[in-house]
Amino acid sequence: MTRIPGTAAQRSSASVTDFSRGVFRHLFSLCWRYFWPLATCICLLLMPLAKAWCDQATDTRSPKPALVTSLYDGHRAYVQPGDQILAEARKKVTVSVSDMHSLISNTLQRPYYKTRPQKLPPALYEFAARLLISMLESQPLATALEQKFSDDPAHAMKYLRSAYSLFPIERYDVMHNAALAKKLLPKRMENLAASMYLDPSRAFPSPATSESDAFIQPLIESASVTIFNQPASAIAQIQFKADGAQHWQDGHDLFYEPSRGVHTGSIVFLTAGTIYKLRVTLLLDGKIYQQKTYPFTTWPDKPPIDPNKVYYLKDIYKGGMLDLDALGIEGKPGAWARVVGDDQTPIVAGNEFEYGLHIGNRNYIYLENITILRGGRRHGIRSYRAHHIWLNGCDIAKWGRTATVMKEGRSYEFKNAAPIDYDAGLYFRESGAVVVENCHVHSPVPKANHWGYGHPKGATAFFAHANHPDPKFKGQIVLRNNVFEGSAKHRFNDVIEGRSNGRFLGGFIRDSAIYNNVLRYSNDDGIEIDGGQSNVLVYNNDISYVYSGISVAPNRLGPSYVFNNYIHNLGDETGRQWSAIKAGGLAAGPIGQVNLFGNLITVARNGISASAFNGDRTFWLNAMNNIIITKKSNTLVGYGIYDHVKYSESKFINNYIFNLKLNKAKNDASITTEFHDPNLVNMDFSEKIYQSVNSVSLPTPISLRIKNFTHTEKDGEKITFGIISAIHNHSN
Repeated sequence: MTRIPGTAAQRSSASVTDFSRGVFRHLFSLCWRYFWPLATCICLLLMPLAKAWCDQATDTRSPKPALVTSLYDGHRAYVQPGDQILAEARKKVTVSVSDMHSLISNTLQRPYYKTRPQKLPPALYEFAARLLISMLESQPLATALEQKFSDDPAHAMKYLRSAYSLFPIERYDVMHNAALAKKLLPKRMENLAASMYLDPSRAFPSPATSESDAFIQPLIESASVTIFNQPASAIAQIQFKADGAQHWQDGHDLFYEPSRGVHTGSIVFLTAGTIYKLRVTLLLDGKIYQQKTYPFTTWPDKPPIDPNKVYYLKDIYKGGMLDLDALGIEGKPGAWARVVGDDQTPIVAGNEFEYGLHIGNRNYIYLENITILRGGRRHGIRSYRAHHIWLNGCDIAKWGRTATVMKEGRSYEFKNAAPIDYDAGLYFRESGAVVVENCHVHSPVPKANHWGYGHPKGATAFFAHANHPDPKFKGQIVLRNNVFEGSAKHRFNDVIEGRSNGRFLGGFIRDSAIYNNVLRYSNDDGIEIDGGQSNVLVYNNDISYVYSGISVAPNRLGPSYVFNNYIHNLGDETGRQWSAIKAGGLAAGPIGQVNLFGNLITVARNGISASAFNGDRTFWLNAMNNIIITKKSNTLVGYGIYDHVKYSESKFINNYIFNLKLNKAKNDASITTEFHDPNLVNMDFSEKIYQSVNSVSLPTPISLRIKNFTHTEKDGEKITFGIISAIHNHSN
């Protein structure tokens, strides 16, 4: 049996508060029993000092547990069940293993925790109880685990599995500390980590040398920056300039990403094919301790072509599927192969062929002005484990399976087949380093069902599956200046859909940019970037006539950036809609931050909303300088921000939010900082914004502008919300 010490304040601010109250009660008890007149005065003088000492303990504890508000039972609760159990245990004088076992069982039956994936099996309750009792004795999780590994090595994996389930947001710290302890077989640890959605190292190329301290991944008009081997508490400031330029531009500070223990972030609005210098300044306690400069070069606007590998479609296409793999067409670094189409030579494949154009695993291919009038039975264009593929000015239509049976609103190719799903205009399977620009993808053969018949299934314009086997080629997808569209009565499932989007190796994975696109007419999402989301950028897109605009549920790594999009006129084919941006799943498998900057959202239902992923609605958002106007109001209708859980690390700063039906803002969220000018938040101005097209400009103090991301108008006073039509200046 463990007696709860009054100083056990390592993991819970509530425990510190309880201790401070205990100190005061004990002092008053002594005063009353023995020499109450004099000592009471002394106690009153000492109370502020005791409280200050306790507050200091609160401020220095790490990590900070995240409080949430549970809407199920109206009580305060912690995101992590382990934190909740410890808080309950600290209310007791003594706790035995049996007591802790009961607390675990009761807590995990609460609705907020009950639906979580990777739940703690009852067979492990006893091991979890022993681990938590060690933590009650003032031990942090890492120390308690290491002690259990030493004291009971035969059951080390059970303690580790317990820690993963009880403290889901700290899984990466647990994994790293377990590896350092060297008490477990690496293969068993690896298998367990994979089952917990961990081990993101496989998503990134290894540094060139063990001494490498930075990784820069350029794209055409952006770049990601990752700094290794620095303390979590360090501040990583960045500046950049084109080679030869006189002045440095400020970038946004890098974020600490706990899964890999790195500082990382993105630079945007760069120029294609340009040599840049990056300056990284590292600070601790406000003092600079390191500054380094790195060069990098953005991708060019067009790839370099081998003049001896230029192929004209009229010369190589003989009807049916165009098979570049069979023709042996590919280039090499610095010398790409080019295939040029024309209006008189469309590709017409049909059900006899799986694809309209087959790339296979050929690399360094530039496709220009290709028209596919009739794609294949499954896809318009398809590759498999390819890299460095570039499409420009292509028109792709009429791909996918033909429905011969309709059951409950869903399309089936044959009577006993599965519903038609995942048929894609563009499907680059396990392929990375892909550019699609100036393309029109439209008019699939199958149509998707709406939510009235269950989760939509059907065709998609682009299927994101960037998990190339070689980490050097994972991610790096650029989709720009395209029109991807269904029609009012014949819709996509998602316009842009992700594969394995609940995992860190799902969807776009890393270092990708989706911008300047028109995306419309789906019965589910406009864009899914669910999955890794490490420096995935979504900006300057016009999204409409979809059930939800952008899905970021879940974010497994991050940070991702969703900024300056115009999301409006939501609705599936029945008019139903959910939210402009949906998020969730943070505690179901950690842990990534989503940044929302400068978006213009004018919708009938919800702006930013929690959505359950594997039963978990927790999200981590940094939402700043967005405009969200909603039109209707009802149960779960009309919220500017609907944050079901209220994870304490989320921030909502200077967002203009208004509900036209209520004539005021409607939120269910912990707002960090209200909109800076309350005089603008009114019905007349909100109605004008709701009727606006593409973008709105509002005066905004310099202190609220986001380095490198905020677009400042020519007058220097206003910033742009929504689509940036012409880039003049980006705030420093």
